[in-house]
Amino acid sequence: MVPVVNGKTELCTSELEERVQRQLYALYQRDELLTAAGRLVRGFDAQIRIARHARFQLDLLLKRAELHQITLFTEFRLLKDFEKSEMVLSEKKQVKDEERQELYSKLNELNSKIEARKKELEKLAQKEHQLHEEFKASLGEGHKFADFLWKVFKKRIKRKKQETADAGSEESDGSSSSDDSSFDESEDESEEDENVLDLDSCPVGCPIEDFENTCAIRERRLDVEDDMMEEKKQLELLRKDLESCTKKQRIVDSGLKQAQSELEAFQLEKQRKLNELDAIVILRMNQIQYHVNGTVPADLSVGLIFARHNLYILYRRIVALTEEKKRQRREQKDAKDKHVMLQKHKKLFQKELEKLSAICDREMIDKFGKIDDIERMEGVVINPKLEELTTKMLILQEEFEREETELEVSYN
Repeated sequence: MVPVVNGKTELCTSELEERVQRQLYALYQRDELLTAAGRLVRGFDAQIRIARHARFQLDLLLKRAELHQITLFTEFRLLKDFEKSEMVLSEKKQVKDEERQELYSKLNELNSKIEARKKELEKLAQKEHQLHEEFKASLGEGHKFADFLWKVFKKRIKRKKQETADAGSEESDGSSSSDDSSFDESEDESEEDENVLDLDSCPVGCPIEDFENTCAIRERRLDVEDDMMEEKKQLELLRKDLESCTKKQRIVDSGLKQAQSELEAFQLEKQRKLNELDAIVILRMNQIQYHVNGTVPADLSVGLIFARHNLYILYRRIVALTEEKKRQRREQKDAKDKHVMLQKHKKLFQKELEKLSAICDREMIDKFGKIDDIERMEGVVINPKLEELTTKMLILQEEFEREETELEVSYN
């Protein structure tokens, strides 16, 4: 039983101490729980802030991606509108380019064939010359029937055509391909009228071997001439083809140039349309240096966006201009000092000139009795050699001017 004093229960010392300890322990646990709760709240708040920052970053990236997607879609739609016309122009240019390459290859082939034909003609001409030399050597010196054999050698005889289908064309081309020997034919006909000898038979007294050798060499010569006529005809056809291809080449080159110009103009127009598209740029506040009354205006349409590197270049240019301004000022100061020095020298030279002029006037008075113009007096004195050289110089100058005028007229 706990004793009661004046209506209150008296506790013993041990119980009081135990109660105090429980109270202290409870307070300690409360403080620990409050500390743990505060730590958890702060950690949760930190995580919330981190998550919010991450969300803001993701929102920013999403907005940038969305804006970039919109820009790309706008460019894609614009390029899609231009695609059909660009394909038409590109195909047109490609076709012209292929035609040009084909024509150039054909021109090279024709030039090669023409060169080959020319070389063949040179060989045939050399062979014909060798036949003439061979016939001349076979006659020897002082042959009694040399004139007759030469007529036999130069005579043109009708030869069998290899292709009857080409008879008409060969007949029409005969006049153009035998221009080199028309003079010989007329000469042979006139000589045949004057001479009654038969060129198809060996005359009396002429060695039959020489006549037969002349006919054989003539046959070889006619073979060479036929080959030359055929080569000339083929060469003429090749030249006509070359001329036709050259005309086509000029037309194709003109068309290719026009197609290239149209494509370039279209590309410029397309680039201009692309440049007119609005591009959205996200800026931080510290990147905006356009201020009105110390604040960023609501309308930034009149602002200019450029790279920071270019801004640094402008800063460096300001420093360079400042240094150049200092250098120009130093040069101006040096020029001013030099001007002052030259003015001093001018005054000194003027004084010296006045002294020399006074001496000259005095000497002139002593010599001529008056002051006269020295330049006029020098003009009065005539030097014959000098006058002769002056006259020659004027004549040469007139000739040069006349030749120059003629050259200009001929050039124009």
